[in-house]
Amino acid sequence: MTQVAGEYGFIRVLVLNADGNQANRIGPDSGGLDAIAPVVSPDGRRIAYAVTGPGDGDHWRIHVTSIDGTGTDLATDHEFVGGAASIRWLPDGKLLIVNHHYFPGTWLVDAGDGSVRQASWTDPGYTSFQRLAE
Repeated sequence: MTQVAGEYGFIRVLVLNADGNQANRIGPDSGGLDAIAPVVSPDGRRIAYAVTGPGDGDHWRIHVTSIDGTGTDLATDHEFVGGAASIRWLPDGKLLIVNHHYFPGTWLVDAGDGSVRQASWTDPGYTSFQRLAE
């Protein structure tokens, strides 16, 4: 996987085969939007990435889609503000953790329905997460 500036200079995520040839191109098709910060799910089937565009300033939204390009691109129902953040998948692939680096706050993003809720804890760094065994 790599990020490249495609036609007109917009950034897209490219999924590459083992031989280096392009397997899929992920990102908005129009509107001058960029696809940035790709993170592959633990099972390797989906990819989460941020979409931002001209005029948005520091505004961006998390998207989740299948890595092979089948299915629908899911946009979260929350617009994030802040120029730098980290996106991490939980080990079970059900949620994403989004930590802001400039504005304290941690959000949990449901990778199935796109809903977002602020976590009860804040870590403006690079969080790792593990569920406790029941």
